[in-house]
Amino acid sequence: MNFRTETTLLYAIIVLGVLAALFGVKARYSTEQHNKRCEIVIDYSDALNLALAARKPLDPVLADLKNSGVTTLALWEDPLDDMRLEGAMSVHANDPAHTDLTFSASFPGEEDRVVAALRNKTSVPFHVDGDTIVAQAPYNQISSVGIGLDPSQVTTAIQDGFLISPRLFNYSGVSPASIQWMIDQVKAQCRGRANVVIFNGSDVLGNRGDIDATATALRNDGLLYGSLELGKQNGDDVLSRVGADIDVRVHSIGGNEMPTMDEPTAVARFALAVRERNIRSCYVRLFQNGLIDQPDVMVANTGYIKDIVDSLRDGGITIGTAHPFEKDPRPKKVLLLLMGFGAAAGGLLLLRQFVPATGRWFVPLLVLGLAGAGELAIISSIVGREIDALVVAISFPTLALILHRPNPAQAPAATKFRALEAAFRTYALMAATTVIGILIEVGLLADRLMLIKVYEFLGIRLAIIAPFLLYLLYEGLGLNTVAHGASWGERAAVVRLRWRHFTASPLLMGQVMFGAVALVILGVVVLRSGNDPGVGVSSSELSFRAMLNRVFYVRPRTKEIFFGYPLLLLGLALYYSGKRRWYLLFAMAGAIAVADLQNTFCHLHTPLVISTIRAMLGWILGLVIGVVLTLIVTRYTASPSYSDIMRDLKRDTRLSSGEPELIVPTAT
Repeated sequence: MNFRTETTLLYAIIVLGVLAALFGVKARYSTEQHNKRCEIVIDYSDALNLALAARKPLDPVLADLKNSGVTTLALWEDPLDDMRLEGAMSVHANDPAHTDLTFSASFPGEEDRVVAALRNKTSVPFHVDGDTIVAQAPYNQISSVGIGLDPSQVTTAIQDGFLISPRLFNYSGVSPASIQWMIDQVKAQCRGRANVVIFNGSDVLGNRGDIDATATALRNDGLLYGSLELGKQNGDDVLSRVGADIDVRVHSIGGNEMPTMDEPTAVARFALAVRERNIRSCYVRLFQNGLIDQPDVMVANTGYIKDIVDSLRDGGITIGTAHPFEKDPRPKKVLLLLMGFGAAAGGLLLLRQFVPATGRWFVPLLVLGLAGAGELAIISSIVGREIDALVVAISFPTLALILHRPNPAQAPAATKFRALEAAFRTYALMAATTVIGILIEVGLLADRLMLIKVYEFLGIRLAIIAPFLLYLLYEGLGLNTVAHGASWGERAAVVRLRWRHFTASPLLMGQVMFGAVALVILGVVVLRSGNDPGVGVSSSELSFRAMLNRVFYVRPRTKEIFFGYPLLLLGLALYYSGKRRWYLLFAMAGAIAVADLQNTFCHLHTPLVISTIRAMLGWILGLVIGVVLTLIVTRYTASPSYSDIMRDLKRDTRLSSGEPELIVPTAT
């Protein structure tokens, strides 16, 4: 099997992988398109406070809130001690081991709530003596026991046409039986109006050992779990994993943020969360003191909610009853196997650019790669598919730069417009090669657990930096000057020659400073990448990002449109016009751009449509800015002389006496 046949076989395997990936891409797109409904939730207590501030009865305030777009009221479970505070119950502790709970006749039914809670949620012995519960436990042991939702609040919410988000809390001594009782009580009490249960406190119900029971109870009663995006609760990761089919992501602005929050920023936060992070429940806290430009608290808050609703509808979201991702878009095993094969072929294709993985080495490496990547793709753990996807995310952006590197033997373009035309073709081919990797990656990681961010692609930062470093290594070792089928000896000769030139060259201060700046830029790019960036964003950049969101609806990546793509196009245009000395520097900027293009689709909780728009905007705007930059630079730089061109050509091809003749590669 010759080199060309080997390459054709690798391409054929990649094509099969892409075709299989299209099924995963289609399934994920369909799953996302069928989940476009979002709830608007406010606390019942916030509505009460708003009525107090507005000096209006609660019912008309609730009606105004509903008309503005609120769909759901969050009702908090009452702890036992709330009855004492409200005057419904008095506490008498005759001795430390006994507590008498005496109930007022003015609050009918409250004693029954406490009896049911003590019986089903605790093992405390007690008996009922008329209007008194005699508990054989100190009061501080039972004072925090949850006794369910306030019946009057539930009645008000139902009568006014709201859905209900119960806020239940975990407690010491919780058991599977008590969990099922709590969920059953909520379902019965809310009479079909409960939907998304959002747990209160630092733990989800059942944390730690009984989280499976919580998921089962919710599923049995047709209720959903509201997973808080920020301020994660203990056990959320487990409950989201075992209850992925009932999981709804919730975004909220913390109560501690509201005093300094302005209305446009808050609206933008909710719109962005729903549009780009699959949030389907907006938990809205109100401006209890109005706004600077609108002191009327009712007008301020109803206008605020209307603005949130309008921004969501503008993004194609329906306001109504939230539901989870009902179908898991994970492809069948045979499709995952083919995608794994595509990942292996891409990895081997990249390996062949560095080592002579051809001839007698090709078949063993191919078989080993296909077996390993295929096994990783079909094992039950999602980690295997993440490893395959990481290989893809590294291989294809790097191959985009290597396979479509301009040919140094090609004569310079006759005009700068011809050079720009050739640069555009290469620019497009590099993006197209990266898109092949994107399709395989998206297909491999099409999974409901990724969409709700239970799992995140762990290789995001490595996928950004690896193509940059691999391409730098490829050019730095001079491997761009060897033939495709060059032997170990021929490659070693090139590397030794390049090493001698490198070690014999003087180190200039300008080079040191440039290298330091380049490292800082690379470090910032890496730290700013990922689902949880390690470097914060300045207020001015936040304002600039907000402006881009307003202008383009989906914000393009700034490092693509202002850095990577324009410099890549400029470098290609200069190369094709004969100015080739600094191509490597421009190509390194291009490495960041194509890696970032792939990286855009590594944020798997962002809908495919949004990622696609972001990628296309980055590519097009980078092209436009790159064309303008190229025209400016070529206008004010002199054309290279014939001797300059021949000198650069000789340096690029490394044809010199005393060294083995090296064949200039063409794109494969």
